[in-house]
Amino acid sequence: MIRMLIAVTAIIFSTANAVCAGTSVAVIEIHAARYAFTPSEITLKKGETVELVFVADDVPHGIAVKGLGIDLELPKHKARRIFVTPETIGDFPGECSHYCGRGHDGMTFIVHVR
Repeated sequence: MIRMLIAVTAIIFSTANAVCAGTSVAVIEIHAARYAFTPSEITLKKGETVELVFVADDVPHGIAVKGLGIDLELPKHKARRIFVTPETIGDFPGECSHYCGRGHDGMTFIVHVR
């Protein structure tokens, strides 16, 4: 429960700015833990660059969102960062791409682009 509260708080306040080509971008932190991503859904704006920070909290995981070109291995307790600028409106399903145990098949993630 505390981890979820921390993750939600981080998302709300994670408009901490990063510098990308001289402009500020929003930062969204996503945690992977058996057998869920927290948050499990995010919403991005078409044409707006964001920095996604993925962290595996317990064991190695992966994240693949094919429609957005995201495919990362997530080592345990290490942040992996990627900048994304979605150019198409829609819903883009993702999943854990590194087997992490019996609940692996249900470990999904969705990126909504508006």
